[in-house]
Amino acid sequence: AVPDIHVQMIPTKSYPADEKMVRRVEGHERILQELNRAKIFRFRDWMPNGKPDELFTTKDNRLGLDNGTGIFASMLRMGMRAECGLMNAGNIRGGKTYPEDQEWFTWSDLKAEIPFQVGITAVRLPGQVLEDVINHSRRQARQSPPVTSGGYIQTCDNIEFDEEQQKIISIQGEPFDPERHYLTSFPTNWFAGMDGHTPLLEWAKGTPFEHAKESSSRQVKEVIVELFAALLWLEIGSFDELDTDGDGFLSREEIREASLKIFGDDVADLVVDNVFSVA
Repeated sequence: AVPDIHVQMIPTKSYPADEKMVRRVEGHERILQELNRAKIFRFRDWMPNGKPDELFTTKDNRLGLDNGTGIFASMLRMGMRAECGLMNAGNIRGGKTYPEDQEWFTWSDLKAEIPFQVGITAVRLPGQVLEDVINHSRRQARQSPPVTSGGYIQTCDNIEFDEEQQKIISIQGEPFDPERHYLTSFPTNWFAGMDGHTPLLEWAKGTPFEHAKESSSRQVKEVIVELFAALLWLEIGSFDELDTDGDGFLSREEIREASLKIFGDDVADLVVDNVFSVA
């Protein structure tokens, strides 16, 4: 016999809530909320010298008109212990100018700016290749009218680049040497052809980097968070100042109390955990 099948849609709201499950869900939501508001860095600490009142922006970075992408390049250069750093506009996706009354850049902001998994590497590049790849990436933006490109490369603050001459002037304050090899951080997927950075691809032919895999690289967001966890140790005070109970050990609560002085009364557990992870 063919069975009779009846379908009835019943609103779940008609059932009483499972209090144990509600508490569990609320606990998970609190963790996510805390993670999203975790403070990473103050905008004013990273603005270019002489421009403390300039707003942090990643808007129009495909034409080279932002400061934020270059600041990210500087952070990643520091996190990768490199001499200089490059970042293409297409990997920084926020496309916004942050309001004057926003003091801190948060984990939620970082996810919006870098929504994808992006691997980062550090390779010793010949100076001439470094200069050529920057110029190659900017060729469309130099057209009249300019054309936007996700491949547009922004440089870290260790690179002094003259856009009019289309030349690197100095790196780390030293005159640029096209024959010298510079340890440079940049996204690993450039070796796979992302954005078509031809000078880099031609240099990589026949080297181990020709087949570099992004899966073996460190992740950009991970490097940035780790960098600021390490830098926080320089701000929170000496060992004796932190060891408030004088037992010769630093506890999680002692670090949290010291972090409160920097971040205010809204210190996410993520911040404290990251500080300990790089100790």
